[in-house]
Amino acid sequence: MGKKVSKKNKKKKLTKKQKKILENRKIIIITVISIICLLTLVLVSTYAVLVTRKSSNQKDLYKTGNLSVDFLGGSSNIYLQKAIPTSDDIGSKYKPYTFDIKSGESAENNYSSKYTVRLVPNATTNMSLDKIKIKVNDDDPVLLSSFTDNIIDSGILQKNETKSYEVRLWMDIDAGTEAEDQLFSAKIVVSGQAVRD
Repeated sequence: MGKKVSKKNKKKKLTKKQKKILENRKIIIITVISIICLLTLVLVSTYAVLVTRKSSNQKDLYKTGNLSVDFLGGSSNIYLQKAIPTSDDIGSKYKPYTFDIKSGESAENNYSSKYTVRLVPNATTNMSLDKIKIKVNDDDPVLLSSFTDNIIDSGILQKNETKSYEVRLWMDIDAGTEAEDQLFSAKIVVSGQAVRD
């Protein structure tokens, strides 16, 4: 009986020429990779040398005037306690919290004051904002929860300009009696920044 040799067991023998070609291929691949790494290193080094950054500890200051807020009722605090559900017709006639925002004299004529008016609830507030109606100046009454970040108004004042506000708050007619014993306490916060005209 003769032994059969399977094709898998046969090892292919490489000729000297084929071995030389494989060795040359390895050398070429290693050389190309080395050249790419070297070029990358040179480019990064060149960039680092040619790019310079300068910084300064000196601040640029611009005199732009100021914003002043005058609370005609004497306080920036707003309270809503022992309230009962109220219709918009009646709530719109309540005595308002009034204040003025005034822009000061600007040292530079090309600057104005951009401002925002926020109603920021205090920690003692336990009444939900979706139970409180608010009317700002002559706008229609809306739920306090409808304002983004409690910003009830924003705008731009030119130098020496004044904007007056009347803010009325009441418990929404649909709030339900469970909110009657709750408290809403907030502060009117006016913030501003200088903007170029």
